[in-house]
Amino acid sequence: MPDFSKLTDRQREIYEFIRKKIESRGYGPTVREIGENFGIKSPNGVMCHLKALEKKGLASETAIVVTADHGHTGRGGHGGVEPEVLAVPLVMAGAGVRAGASSFDAVVSFYAFNHVPRELLAPLLGRIHDWLAPSGRLMAAFGTTDLEGWTGEFLGATTFFSSFPPAINSQLVVDAGFVVERDEVIAITEPEGPAPFQWILARR
Repeated sequence: MPDFSKLTDRQREIYEFIRKKIESRGYGPTVREIGENFGIKSPNGVMCHLKALEKKGLASETAIVVTADHGHTGRGGHGGVEPEVLAVPLVMAGAGVRAGASSFDAVVSFYAFNHVPRELLAPLLGRIHDWLAPSGRLMAAFGTTDLEGWTGEFLGATTFFSSFPPAINSQLVVDAGFVVERDEVIAITEPEGPAPFQWILARR
C-alpha cells in the first residue's frame, strides 16, 4: 500500500492523476496532459516529479511510461519540431526501468517515426534496441516517401513530416541490431486519400 505521508501535496495529486487516467482509459497521461493539468511548463519538471514518486516508493511495483503527445505540443496537431518534443519522447520511472538496461519486452510506435527528423531516426532505433530485453520486439510504422523534411498545415495544425523510402527504413532497423520478422507496405485512408506506411516487426 503506498505511503502517501512521504509525498508533498503536488506529488500526491500527480500520482492520483496518473492512476485515474490509467483506470479510466487504460493508459497514462501524456507529458503535455500532466503539464497542462498542473501548470508545469517544462517536460523536465514533469520528469522530476515522476522521479520523486519513484524515490518515495510510489512506483516500486509499477512502471510508469509517459509519452509525448504524438510529436506535437499544440492542440490538434501532431509532428512538431519544438525542442521539448524532440528532447523528451518519453519519460519512464518505476519497476524494471533502469538507465541503459534492457528492460522492455516490446516497443510499439504507430505513425510517429515519420515526424522524427531523418538524422535522428538511426540513433533513436539504436536506443530502442537497447531498451529491449533479449528477443524483445519492435512493431513500428514508417513513412515511405523520400522526404527530408516538410512543415505545413495538416488537420488544422502546423505539422512536421520526414521519412525515408522503405529500403532505407529496413536497413536502418537492421543496422540498429534488429532481426526483421515482417516487413510490408500497407496503405491506410487519410483525409487526403490513400497513404502508404511501411510496417516492420523486428526482434532484438
